[in-house]
Amino acid sequence: MSCRHVVLPDLGLGEAAIRASVWLVRRGAAVEAGQPVLEVQAGSVVVDIHSPIDGVLTKKLVAEGKLLQAGQRLGVIEPRAAGARR
Repeated sequence: MSCRHVVLPDLGLGEAAIRASVWLVRRGAAVEAGQPVLEVQAGSVVVDIHSPIDGVLTKKLVAEGKLLQAGQRLGVIEPRAAGARR
């Protein structure tokens, strides 16, 4: 399986500016599918963005505080090798 991108979904918040708030995992950390990896904020709304697969967060493509758009790639998750420990 190849790497997968963490992507900002359409949050349905209209014209609200969406900003990367805080990364919840460090680069190189193991993550599970569905685990929150990044918080984004639009006004007073805070939303967790989740890992699409089990793996390792190998790249953060956006910095905390950066303005974002729906569909934007936020990070890269490399799948764990079969039998790899967490």
